Amino acid sequence: MKVKSDKGKKEDNILLVLFIIIFIIFLAYFLTSLLRYVLISKELQELKRAYEIEKEQIADKEKTLQKLRQLVEASDTTDNKEVGEIENGR
Repeated sequence: MKVKSDKGKKEDNILLVLFIIIFIIFLAYFLTSLLRYVLISKELQELKRAYEIEKEQIADKEKTLQKLRQLVEASDTTDNKEVGEIENGR
């Protein structure tokens, strides 16, 4: 009887060790996946911040460009009036 019970205990121990190993593998996979998720989330947040900063810079540059165009148009209009006055004076 002792021989049979020893084999049963060994089989139970082997199954227990197998389940523990499988659990450790699953836990390692889960933790690495979680770590990847956290890193990717941080990178995404940084990219969003950089995108917003670039968007603001582009908007500022467009405003500056519009102001410069208005100045150029105003100076062109002034130059044309001066040229017209000079031609009319001759």
